[in-house]
Amino acid sequence: VFLDHEKVNPQEGFQVTPKTTGLDDWLATYGLKVHSQFVFDLRAQVLPVGEEIVTLPDGRRARNLITMPYGLFPLIEGDGLSANHLVTSGLDRVAMMWAHPISYRETIPGLKAENLLRTSDQAWAMSPETRLTMSRGNLELLKATAAAKGAPSRYALATTLSGPFKEGAAEGVLTVLGDADLFHNRSLPAGSENALFAMNLVD
Repeated sequence: VFLDHEKVNPQEGFQVTPKTTGLDDWLATYGLKVHSQFVFDLRAQVLPVGEEIVTLPDGRRARNLITMPYGLFPLIEGDGLSANHLVTSGLDRVAMMWAHPISYRETIPGLKAENLLRTSDQAWAMSPETRLTMSRGNLELLKATAAAKGAPSRYALATTLSGPFKEGAAEGVLTVLGDADLFHNRSLPAGSENALFAMNLVD
């Protein structure tokens, strides 16, 4: 299950349109909740956020591309990937987009929960009204806003449940991701880590 609470349109100034999936109550029966906040992680994909004009030694002027970590695109790597699960144990990284934290509390005895993807320990949960614009000024503002919220934390972004989902039933598996954007064509070039992650989930 890939779950977002909104649709983001980068072509329209990163306009955010809320959406209702109807999945929240169903997931709650298994103790899972995908929160509406956006995760802002200091370990993030580095992307172009603008340009600056510089003067060269010979007097000519040139445009320089400005790149910064876009904290709303968490980069999951290292101990953020479960080393014990087949889906993630062979991966180096997974790149996520406007992801949401997941929480779990046991509601059905016998189900085993495991977090497949987690942020770094330098992450914050930001308001659903957070401005998503990919600009230098906005990212500096977001970083300051996150720091003002207090100590950072780690957040689960993908959780899998395994076991019998009701008494007497055969064992099953349910995997939930707080991100429905990471499997778009633009993030799935052949051979990429995201593509391998998608294939592992299907297998």
